Amino acid sequence: MSTVQAKLWVSPMGWPELESPEVSAREPIGLCFSGGGARSLAASWGQLRALYALGALDRARYISGVSGGSWASGIYTFQRVTDEATFLGPLLPPEALTLTALAEPLTPQSLGFAATRNVWGFLAESTRDPQVPPDRLWADVIGRHMLAPYGLFDHGAPEAVAPNDAYVDALRARPGMAEVIAGWTVRTPARGPFLVVGACVLGPESMLPLDVERPAPIDLTPLYCGVGEAVTGVFQRRTGALSKIKDRLQPGDPPPEVVAVPVGGAVVESVVFGGGPAPAKGGVQALPAPNAPWSLADIVGASSSAWAGVLEETPGLGRLHKLAPTVSLWPAWRDGTPPDTRFALGDGGILENFGLITLLRRGVDRAIVLVNTSTPLDTDWDPNTDAPSPDRIDSYLPGLFGRPQKSVGTTTVDNMVFPTAELAPLVTALQAARRAGEPVMALQTHRLLDNRWWGVAGGRAVKVLWVYLDHVPAWEAQLKDPELKDAIQDGDRKILPTGPLKHFPHYKTSGENLGGSISLTDTQARALAELTSWGLLRRRELVEALLGG
Repeated sequence: MSTVQAKLWVSPMGWPELESPEVSAREPIGLCFSGGGARSLAASWGQLRALYALGALDRARYISGVSGGSWASGIYTFQRVTDEATFLGPLLPPEALTLTALAEPLTPQSLGFAATRNVWGFLAESTRDPQVPPDRLWADVIGRHMLAPYGLFDHGAPEAVAPNDAYVDALRARPGMAEVIAGWTVRTPARGPFLVVGACVLGPESMLPLDVERPAPIDLTPLYCGVGEAVTGVFQRRTGALSKIKDRLQPGDPPPEVVAVPVGGAVVESVVFGGGPAPAKGGVQALPAPNAPWSLADIVGASSSAWAGVLEETPGLGRLHKLAPTVSLWPAWRDGTPPDTRFALGDGGILENFGLITLLRRGVDRAIVLVNTSTPLDTDWDPNTDAPSPDRIDSYLPGLFGRPQKSVGTTTVDNMVFPTAELAPLVTALQAARRAGEPVMALQTHRLLDNRWWGVAGGRAVKVLWVYLDHVPAWEAQLKDPELKDAIQDGDRKILPTGPLKHFPHYKTSGENLGGSISLTDTQARALAELTSWGLLRRRELVEALLGG
């Protein structure tokens, strides 16, 4: 295996991006775009539009994305097809909206176009292509589906990412690196804030299928990728049908194979991510060159591969287990070169769907969390007396306060970063906004707790502006077009919702439209973006209060 001179950062470490004046000069503010497929992408489109108008994108140090939120934040960060204002679109008052205008076809001059792409046609193309390795199938689909219209994916060509053009020039000057990246397209961000995409480590590829007991978080950025904290993932091999092994054991049966696998403790430059292990010493050193670089499509593809969590837990699928994104990872041992193990990666939402905890690790003291959920907030629930449940509030939020919720395909038990006592006041504030018919937002100050699994150092206060996707009667009351108002009412029926805005604004993550597609129509995407952009501007005093510190 050939080697190149590349950089390794070993934990404990300062965050590498802060070595750049362009990043460190920004305020310690994070903008967090949640998962939620095309629903989150369309909602994020509108939210980015408002945050651009309010100046938040110029001030924030970080932008994070998980799953559908990574599509939005990744495309926004890298696109060069047009200027920001055109790409994000104009701010329109509700009274100017019509159902006819919302149905106008979107183009790649707009972020919203990505939410309308039909993934299944591209899935068939990628599946038939012998040049696409099985573990890169989803990345190829996302590349063709989401990124290619913006000039961010060239099918069949090796692509990598780097933080800026000057960094690429410096890479080429290192021994052996110019030859390795010759012929690669190295994409760099067109704008800040610094992008952090969240995914998770499902387990060793050799153990599939398995029950994931404790997946590890992994950060994917234009500068570096890896599991920054030294952790031990716990994995259980699965041999039977669909239920968990431990639920099927009979008296006298041998126990299932449970394996604890250490991983992490270092991150490597993104251009060599996946190349193999190296001794855990920081700085520029000889590292194995990857067979193929990790591209922007690989990064947002891994973050959005929710199906990988299903595949890795399902026995009897044979080669289909090979479809999960895989990469070489290793524990950053102090002595010698550790063994090389290929791990399957999965959707960031399997572990943490907001992209908040990874920014708390990086020291942000303010964050805007865009919860682009499919779950309406239950205003009849009393959070002071009754426990949270997935039908009352987004299932990921209580886990941050030590109240993890059971949900198919997720593991959120390690996510506590705020005191449990702070959950009820937050929910109460969100419910008050919903009852008032206003955008569901609440600005709270939380006490940050230590979280050793994630590597969060507590003991400080953090301001968080929670933005929760829900109906906004104040916006709907300003609509003038009768057809649009009727479409929203028809789509919100408790029994047999129908029409062009069925389930608005809580579109299904998959299967909202015919054929089980994850895409939205032009009307659905535009309407949701109009709602979310208006909502942030309606309560701009909360955004400005957070930005003000």
